[in-house]
Amino acid sequence: MKIRLVAAFAAFAVLAAGCGGGGGSAPADTTEFDIAWDAQPATLDPVMTTATTTRDIMRNVYEPLVVMDANDQVQPVLASGWTVSEDKRTISFTLREGVTFHDGSALDSDDVVASLERWIAQTVSGKQFMQGTTVTATGPLTVDVTTPRAMFTTLQLLADPSLITPIQPAEVVRGAPAEGVTRFVGTGPYQFVEWVTDQHIQLRRFAGYASPPGPASGQAGAKTPVYENLYYHFVSDPSTRLAGLQTGEYDAANALPFDNIAQLQADPNLKTDVSLEGTNVVVFNKRKGVMSSPLMRQAANAALNMDEILRAAFADPQYYQLNGAIASDEASPWYSDAGLTNYNVHDPDKARSLLTEAGYAGEPVRILTTREYADHYNSAVVIEAELKAVGINAQLVVTDWATLLQNRTDDTAYEAFITGFTPTVLPTRNLFLAGNWPGWTDDPAITGAMDAITYAADETSATAAMGQLQQAVYDYLPIVKFGENSTLMGLAADVEGFSRQTETGDIFYNVHPKNDA
Repeated sequence: MKIRLVAAFAAFAVLAAGCGGGGGSAPADTTEFDIAWDAQPATLDPVMTTATTTRDIMRNVYEPLVVMDANDQVQPVLASGWTVSEDKRTISFTLREGVTFHDGSALDSDDVVASLERWIAQTVSGKQFMQGTTVTATGPLTVDVTTPRAMFTTLQLLADPSLITPIQPAEVVRGAPAEGVTRFVGTGPYQFVEWVTDQHIQLRRFAGYASPPGPASGQAGAKTPVYENLYYHFVSDPSTRLAGLQTGEYDAANALPFDNIAQLQADPNLKTDVSLEGTNVVVFNKRKGVMSSPLMRQAANAALNMDEILRAAFADPQYYQLNGAIASDEASPWYSDAGLTNYNVHDPDKARSLLTEAGYAGEPVRILTTREYADHYNSAVVIEAELKAVGINAQLVVTDWATLLQNRTDDTAYEAFITGFTPTVLPTRNLFLAGNWPGWTDDPAITGAMDAITYAADETSATAAMGQLQQAVYDYLPIVKFGENSTLMGLAADVEGFSRQTETGDIFYNVHPKNDA
């Protein structure tokens, strides 16, 4: 319909010009912006999931108190400022005045208390790092967050751009059933309209939106929505996403195959955005089944060739890097080379020897994956073949993404699953380290290293423990990291304002027609 309307408008414009109409170009149509999206979320409640597809869609709807900017500095969003107590246990937030929710109610401290209490009680990060924390309204627009022990990481946890710490109306939060909120009410630049399962999610520009100050930087700063509606269309097949972008059915399409990048770049009506996305991994079930054996995990690690796995997913080495560090940037204070001799081992004979030592008897190793993320599936096919080559009875279990998210919570349903992570500002925030996240890491050495970081007096003391943490990860092997990989976004050439950072994912709320900022 959008294509037909635009074509009709163009034909009318040509006719008017031929009849002596005035000069100047017609204003761009900002009725809707259509995005071809690869994976449908299992839920739109970011408290109930760690899936990035929920995060990326619902950041248009929900906002946190604070967030990291493009330079990894904490900046205000719903907070106007904060102070930290001398004992470093209490952060006192002051809220911005004049902020309203999509239902018309005014933001106040009770909303923040209810939202943060729910986030602490139900999210992986809240349970892992913030148990025993109290959230207290000290005035209509002031809130204290007090942790049981001093943590230099508290503000960074609340600001972590890899997930959302959503502030919602207190009545919505306190009335939410165990499965998650049923009303998606936030303060963001777009408000929720509808979710048609297997088709699309529609968001509408919020007329009462009050943007945080400052220039746009990552998720911080000004948000200036131009398009009246954002549509996220669920298109699991990458070729269909590509075709729809080329015909103009979609204004943007995510996670396109790198095999098609030359074709995209040769099209004058399109442009591409290639950026570092993060890392893909195989996560082992450490609670039940054969992969709960450390020897079995070591055998799998020894069997895998990371270059072959990454090439199958990303086509060309310019779009991936062989890098096994938890914090991959060597310039980061969190970077360490501890344990990296156990990365990309690719020694089939060693793998077979470890299988013998483990007493492996051919039990099935079920690997959950999905075609909705083509890179996950293509990697899984290579992993299955490489494990079979050393004698492991690997079997792919292929479902849609929402089903995989559900299945990975059942410790009897699999031995491993494929997923991806965006980098986190704090290495302790990596979900695969958590005992309450699927895969169920349970290792005293990892826990001790994480505590050394979390309760350090400052960042210098914390980064000193990073080598200890990374060595513990390579000894225990909760996951096998493949490397670092990029992602390909295709966009209409006449669109500006899209942004993407490794930690944040795709940001569309500032998109606008070219020369129409």
